[in-house]
Amino acid sequence: MANLDAGNGDWLRWSDDAPLTSETGDDRDRATLKVVNECSKPLHVQWVTAGGKLRNRRRVAPGKGRYAILDNSVKNEHTEGTLVGDAFVIYAGLDDTPPETLEALDTAEIVGFLACTGKDPARPRVVTVADAGFFSGLVGAKTLVASHTVGAAPTEEDTKPLHPYVYKRETACGIIIDVDDRCYERGERVRAFVADCEAAAKRLPKNAVAAIRDAGCRIVVHEETGKWTHMCYHPRQGQSWLRDQGFDENLAGCVQLYRLDDYAGDRGLWGQGGSIVHELSHAYHDCYLRDGHGNKFIGRRYDRAVHAERLYDAVRVKGPQSKPRDAAERRLLFLRQTACGCMGRVDGVARRHYAATNAAEFFAELSTAYLCRDDEDYNKWEPHNQRQLWQFDPETCKLLERVWDDGEALDDDCADEPPPPPPRSLCCRVLRWGAVPSVGAESARRLIV
Repeated sequence: MANLDAGNGDWLRWSDDAPLTSETGDDRDRATLKVVNECSKPLHVQWVTAGGKLRNRRRVAPGKGRYAILDNSVKNEHTEGTLVGDAFVIYAGLDDTPPETLEALDTAEIVGFLACTGKDPARPRVVTVADAGFFSGLVGAKTLVASHTVGAAPTEEDTKPLHPYVYKRETACGIIIDVDDRCYERGERVRAFVADCEAAAKRLPKNAVAAIRDAGCRIVVHEETGKWTHMCYHPRQGQSWLRDQGFDENLAGCVQLYRLDDYAGDRGLWGQGGSIVHELSHAYHDCYLRDGHGNKFIGRRYDRAVHAERLYDAVRVKGPQSKPRDAAERRLLFLRQTACGCMGRVDGVARRHYAATNAAEFFAELSTAYLCRDDEDYNKWEPHNQRQLWQFDPETCKLLERVWDDGEALDDDCADEPPPPPPRSLCCRVLRWGAVPSVGAESARRLIV
């Protein structure tokens, strides 16, 4: 227990490096594990089965440093609904391919193995991982250290539904929109949102809209939901999380807008309906593509583009994220504006693309750009539209063409990819858009016209 606060063994089984495996049995109590990443590198949390296999990897974004996303759109924490005795490993590294065995962790930086004990299982276990600081320079010392706290048990107020919602039904291109009746107190917001849903649905191919609709996906809009903000898609297997948070389990497989005012405040960062295209892309990925969010071809392209080719380490973004965070970034922005000779082009600090978060966000973000067939700066992040995406990342563009044309056409003949291109400079001139490149040009012309 050397890497964890003393005295926590009653609440959490912990091992710095000796592997733990999950217990078995159907009569175990439910438990909650929360991992908070306060270090400067991404972490991974992965379930260790009773047989020592690694499954269900979850990435936890860093809380500081170059790769942190600090506008609250990506949380530096992960909450896992689990059972007493289920074992997990927390580690850094191995970003390209999720390991499937304990032996594959040999080259990873392991923070520790852990499992929730049976002591008061209703209280969530919270593990916080931070940089070791000065002591990380010592021989054999860990560069990441963990600490542990125990949250309060949920009260009756926490577990009951947040609000007895009453909905009024709208539609957009056949997609159902259930709107909290409180939203109609300022009805212009509802009309604007429904119009944006209509615009978003028209961006998608008709077969994709039909697939989303036939899967039972709805868009559910709330005036407010307590602490929850912005909008998300709930995966089809997310019933337990929804139940734990006091939401209707039938929201699994649906898009939920937690607070309508959040959408109204952010909608200008996309073209009309852009953030809704993003969420509907999640739904199409989950409900229609083979293996849903675990589709191996999307995952393979994500690993190649983000981790091997590093295409999305630094791109332009609209809105407050592009503003310098400190004096060092202000100096860097000034130097790039002057040294590159493009004062009019560099209007903000380049950031790591939200698409780099995981394979699901990669698909949704770049689909939002791909489905814009004109020259509008449609997506919040660069590349903003399909023409720019063909130039910047033609291999992903070719894959998206197949996905949106017929998701079931993704088979082993698309597994082979060309070797990664040479590294790109991060000068602001990299993302200067010109003619559509020769790769995929015919497809681009056919779709853009």
